[in-house]
Amino acid sequence: MQGIKRQLPNTLTVLRLFLAVLSTYFAYQINIKSLTISFILFCIASATDYFDGYLARKWKIVSSFGKLMDPIADKVLILGVLFAFAIQGIIPLILAGLICFREVFLTVIRLLISKKTVLAARYSGKVKTFSQVIVLGFIYLTL
Repeated sequence: MQGIKRQLPNTLTVLRLFLAVLSTYFAYQINIKSLTISFILFCIASATDYFDGYLARKWKIVSSFGKLMDPIADKVLILGVLFAFAIQGIIPLILAGLICFREVFLTVIRLLISKKTVLAARYSGKVKTFSQVIVLGFIYLTL
């Protein structure tokens, strides 16, 4: 049980990556069935973002893998769906491009700064990701 407990937060992060790809795939199809599937996958993936961090902190098993992959999984989820909507003309492509540029730029800077140590996510980054999830959720619901 202890081994499973130690790996659960990282497993949730990897699951979020998988769900992000599936959610993005279904978001590219503009029909009610595919958008519903995409929205459900997006919600589940977003929930794993909360639970992996919560469990890692609660069980005091924060890992370098989790600190590195958690924000990457968030970016894959957010940017994938964002670009799916932008390519279909639901949101302006320039908006998706600017958000993507900011995310990639800050991630590269963060990785360059932290060559020896992986930096954990900051509270402001968590608020930003939560805000993006809420906005994309509203876009799903309006579609």
